[in-house]
Amino acid sequence: MNDRCDNPEKSNIDALQDVMKRLTLAVKVAETVMPESSLDYVPNALLNITISRMIATEGKANTAILLSKLSEMIMEGVDPENRGPVRIS
Repeated sequence: MNDRCDNPEKSNIDALQDVMKRLTLAVKVAETVMPESSLDYVPNALLNITISRMIATEGKANTAILLSKLSEMIMEGVDPENRGPVRIS
């Protein structure tokens, strides 16, 4: 029997993917009640919210390092949608 505690990293990945699915659904629902003229702003708004939360949790320096690493990975073609979660910390 595979208990979630047997593999903490897999458990963390599963939990992260569950949260991502729920947030994706929440954003889709939110978009249905927004004026169409606002929809182009959703990606930028989500990025701003994310970065603000990262700074609050990780601090400015760590957030800058994480975003820099992420930027490098994006430039190298890493695609978490197809590859799965990537480790940037």
